Amino acid sequence: MMGSSLQQQCLPDRDIDSHMPEHLGNRTGLARNWRASRILITAAFDALIFAGSGVVAFLLRFEFNIERRYSTQLFLAVIVWVTIKSVVFARARLSHIWSGHISVPDVVGIAVGNIVGSVLSAIGIALMSSPNFPRSVYLIDFLVCLVATTGLRIVHRFMRSRHNQGGNERDIKRVFIYGAGDAGVMLLRELRSNPACHYDVCGFLDDDDQKIGMLVQRVPVLGMGSDLPLLAHVHRIEEVIIAIPSATGPEMARMLQFCHEAGVSCKTMPSLSDWIKGVAAARQIRDVAVEDLLGRSPVHLDQAQICAKLRNRVIMVTGAAGSIGSELCRQIARFQPRAIVA
Repeated sequence: MMGSSLQQQCLPDRDIDSHMPEHLGNRTGLARNWRASRILITAAFDALIFAGSGVVAFLLRFEFNIERRYSTQLFLAVIVWVTIKSVVFARARLSHIWSGHISVPDVVGIAVGNIVGSVLSAIGIALMSSPNFPRSVYLIDFLVCLVATTGLRIVHRFMRSRHNQGGNERDIKRVFIYGAGDAGVMLLRELRSNPACHYDVCGFLDDDDQKIGMLVQRVPVLGMGSDLPLLAHVHRIEEVIIAIPSATGPEMARMLQFCHEAGVSCKTMPSLSDWIKGVAAARQIRDVAVEDLLGRSPVHLDQAQICAKLRNRVIMVTGAAGSIGSELCRQIARFQPRAIVA
């Protein structure tokens, strides 16, 4: 058994696919083909940008009137730029960046890739072209290429976000996110990227007055929790989503009271531990439960084990006249003891 398990772990991808059920293997193959096609399409667009940015650099350098004697240098430079930059982007796996979720580290990686590609291209062009190659073209090409490669991915993310937010306006619910911290930002991104979520986030609420007036992912922090009744009326808010996983029971009760005074429903997001386990936040937005107000998780008893200990036995309960003791007697009676001595 152990040997077969280790053998399965060491199988190559093609052997693993052969051991999969047919429908799962087909699905995996389609996903792999789509991923490869997307990478190739991104790489092709990048190559067009590398060529186009070089041409634009020459046009800007010579005020859109390139002299004939520079035509050969332009042709040679475009070949060098496309070749070297494509290799750099491929080695750095920059074509693998999913532009629908591009982040600041991705932008930094693209900038570094452009710097390395431009430096190596400049060295290659200097070795292969004449000494009178216009040096300012190097800088112009780098700037144009950086803006274009980054802008392409950002525009794609923006268009994808707008597409996901589309739908029947009657189904879209206007909401506030209570909490402008890391959890609130993560929830906002999840709501924007998930087409199944019909939420229009109109603003943030946060009890830290230093954040009021700031923009978080282009969404304003409008006020504190105590301002909710007025803000909910002004912005026609239907629901508030609490995005403060660290909130204690009394804090949750206070936020729930603000929602009650504003006349809006209140929901909360899953804990960050659930998020780390892969539970999608947008799918787990739920009503505020009793355990949220208690500040701790409910305890689930092993009914079978308790019944095995109490059934057909004589149980003594001390302090049985009090509220806890009397409730304990009622709970013990459910498990059919022989007698209860109170």
